[in-house]
Amino acid sequence: MSPGDSVRRATILMELGGIGNHAFIELAGAKLRSEPDPTRENTGREGKASSVQFLKYSFAPRDIARFKTPARRSPSASIIRIMPIWRC
Repeated sequence: MSPGDSVRRATILMELGGIGNHAFIELAGAKLRSEPDPTRENTGREGKASSVQFLKYSFAPRDIARFKTPARRSPSASIIRIMPIWRC
């Protein structure tokens, strides 16, 4: 990694601080928001995002059925999306 790469990486991770609070799975038109793992430090005190994010999702029984049944969802119905912080 060149010195410029490490500066770029640090800059991007600073912009992504708190990103786990903006991730969701879109499933059959419903948005299931992520829950950052409280036992992990996804974003440091200085606001820099960790390179690896630990997120969990709570699926209701109907969401599980939608996810498991291809006939009940379109090809793009199960999409993991992250809404960038600057757009929230």
